[in-house]
Amino acid sequence: MDESWRYILEKFRIEPPSPQALIYYGLFVLLLLIGIFFAWSIFLIRRKRKLVEREWRWFHKLAEAKDLSEEEAEALVFLAQTHYPKDPQRLLQSVLTYDDAVKKLLSSAENRELIGSEYETAELFEAVREKFFLKDFHAHENLLSTREIQPGQKIRLTTPTEAKPRFLHTIVSANTSDAITLACDALKELKHLFIPKATFTGYYWRANDAGYQFPVVVRALVDDSHVEFDHSEDIARKQRRHFFRVGVRLIGRFFKITEKEAQYFQQTNTFPKSALQEGFIGKIVSLSGGGMSFLTDTKLKLNDLLRIEILAEKEVSFTGIVGRIMRIREFEKRFKVFVEFTAVIDTSRRAILHYVSLQQREKKPSETDF
Repeated sequence: MDESWRYILEKFRIEPPSPQALIYYGLFVLLLLIGIFFAWSIFLIRRKRKLVEREWRWFHKLAEAKDLSEEEAEALVFLAQTHYPKDPQRLLQSVLTYDDAVKKLLSSAENRELIGSEYETAELFEAVREKFFLKDFHAHENLLSTREIQPGQKIRLTTPTEAKPRFLHTIVSANTSDAITLACDALKELKHLFIPKATFTGYYWRANDAGYQFPVVVRALVDDSHVEFDHSEDIARKQRRHFFRVGVRLIGRFFKITEKEAQYFQQTNTFPKSALQEGFIGKIVSLSGGGMSFLTDTKLKLNDLLRIEILAEKEVSFTGIVGRIMRIREFEKRFKVFVEFTAVIDTSRRAILHYVSLQQREKKPSETDF
């Protein structure tokens, strides 16, 4: 190689770093990683704190919406801070969760002392329970426990008499976390049946939802017209209409309508022009004379009213139908919507019943949701 090139190449020669330089470089990288780790940790802590703060804001909004007194609100906050400080809304998602938390709190002498004398009795928590869980319900959520049945509701009891079963129409006079008390004047002549541990069958119809059947066990006979029963969570949801349901694979067109548009249809059997807007497509998976269920990607709300067109085989379509959304089940990327028919023109009603009966010949009928 020419000596002149050797001189030039020596200028570009890369010298290996000294041990001291490697140490400095390693320390720099380590400090950088530590800094990133701490910055990320701070970010996660702040994010988690914001999420908890948001949960508590919603918790307080829920408390305000239920019109709690100052003492009730303070007791509820203490209960949430004791059991679910990072997820306070969990306390209000289920009456079972609430009752369990109250029992644990009242059974702890230490917690009772922390609450203060004004909150030492269970009556305060019963008042909160009444406002949160016994004043209303969500129609799309099945009844899970007799704890959810509010006072004043009717429960039919089937009594196991020697001759034949007898139906007693009772009223819920009280519902606490420990027991449900039923009242009926006819209990007096049958009080010999209401001994502790005796089991009866209860039936409760929840408006705009369904009938529920469950066993109830006698806790104590209060007097000639009141019996106290243990709570039951063995709840079976029963058929709500005497229509058979069949599984189908049909296409439906759905259009959101208002209450006024639905009333106009009920009066005239026609829809106003305002109800003829663009709709959406859904896949109908079950059908009966009283309702249907379908799958859709469109997000809907409970109690929404829909104008419905059902496209059956051989280009047969069922029109002139109005339905109300009663339940919604959410899956990963779609929703299963349960609809009760609120108005159907006679020709479509007969056609649907005929279609369902034809399907029944090929398929074994299953219990309906409608």
